[in-house]
Amino acid sequence: MAGHLPDNQMKMNSMLKLETNGTVTEGEDGESLNVAGAGEVIIYISADTDYKNQYPHCRTGETDQQLAESVAKDVLDASEMGFEVVKNRHLTDYQRLFGRVKLDIG
Repeated sequence: MAGHLPDNQMKMNSMLKLETNGTVTEGEDGESLNVAGAGEVIIYISADTDYKNQYPHCRTGETDQQLAESVAKDVLDASEMGFEVVKNRHLTDYQRLFGRVKLDIG
């Protein structure tokens, strides 16, 4: 999915990749996927915008094509690393951020 936000024209792009031991077919509506006969489905998803946190120039300057290529590369890189590596990297990153606070109400 790709597009621009209507109010400020920020670009956005997202992509997913399915890996399965089943069969993937496009849905009749042209907007869905059907997976059949699968014991496992791994879904890799990437999404990004052209936002840059640098006031007053808050855009990266990427074209639609460059943004799409960046998102596609992220999905491909994740797929090549494999589920376990991506999961472990995510957990490490998540715990670094959300493990900063300890609360004891005892």
